[in-house]
Amino acid sequence: LGLCDADRAREEIGQTREVLEGILKRPVTSFAYPNGHPSVDFSPHHIQMVKQAGYRYAVTTQWGVADSRTSPYQIPRFTPWGPSRPKMSLQLIRNFYSRPEHLKEIG
Repeated sequence: LGLCDADRAREEIGQTREVLEGILKRPVTSFAYPNGHPSVDFSPHHIQMVKQAGYRYAVTTQWGVADSRTSPYQIPRFTPWGPSRPKMSLQLIRNFYSRPEHLKEIG
């Protein structure tokens, strides 16, 4: 999304949902930002587009944990695999104590 102009980003966000709902025959309520790095792969404008498209929440690729202050449109996500078990364990501990960066949302 970070490389798309606004019209293309809006189209990608909205059409993806429509295609998935057509295939699944059920509502799609979540969105995953492609690559998911705040300020690089998506911006506050993209968050607004996701809201306007009707998604209820969205995930990033930022490591961390969600709490009551976490925006439903910037939920951190951690994949449970890694190069080694000790590194993955260390990252899980770090996630627990770190607060992910959140972009200021529009509206």
